[in-house]
Amino acid sequence: MSEPSLLEYLLVVDPMLAVAESISDQCHRMAKNHLLATTAEDAIQKIHAHRPECLILSLELPQTHLINWFSQIKTEHNPFIIATYRELSVNMMDRLRGIGVEDFLPQPIDPTELFRIVSRRFKLAFRRHVRFPVNLAVLRLDETLMGETFNLSEGGMALDLYQPLSVDDSILLKLALPKAIPTVDHALDTIAVRCRILHVQELPRTGIRARVQFEKLRGKEREVLLQYIKHLEAEYRERERGFDRQAPVV
Repeated sequence: MSEPSLLEYLLVVDPMLAVAESISDQCHRMAKNHLLATTAEDAIQKIHAHRPECLILSLELPQTHLINWFSQIKTEHNPFIIATYRELSVNMMDRLRGIGVEDFLPQPIDPTELFRIVSRRFKLAFRRHVRFPVNLAVLRLDETLMGETFNLSEGGMALDLYQPLSVDDSILLKLALPKAIPTVDHALDTIAVRCRILHVQELPRTGIRARVQFEKLRGKEREVLLQYIKHLEAEYRERERGFDRQAPVV
């Protein structure tokens, strides 16, 4: 049964079909139906036919007078509009806000920020995995060191990269687990998991950080990961209790 809180239709418009498909994939938890368009004409037809509640529209559509086009869509259908861009001046952003574009996202899209914007507007509830700060070595199957985790959750990780990866890459990686943890079954010293790269960001001092989603994690490896997550959660709670005990009484 479909979740009642989901949007009925969401439309993604980008001149590059692969980009539109990638954004749509990242929105799979937001709507029952996803529409794609690569031209303004195709987008208008789908808007008239389906009246999507939310539009994610690229500012790079060719041969389109953006101000007039966005204004027409807003006047006729009043959807929630998120504009995506690679370059955008403050003046153009102000003009687009003036005709009703609600928010702006740089490409490549950060899925977490997109979820935040849409859930805030439509009051959608998304399951969110708690992330725990931890540094684990991450390797390819040939033992090449790919990077180190910045944080880890049941559903994915933030990864400080030593080797290049790109958004939408799907790669099999291994996480090297600490060995001296009594609550974790050490039948596996590493967990192999299929990962999809959702977002890559260059950081000023620390290099490149990627946001990674676990795609396929089953059986014993999933069980061991959940044991390790519970261990991290217990450590976190213990630290919190320690801080409470140290807090001065006023």
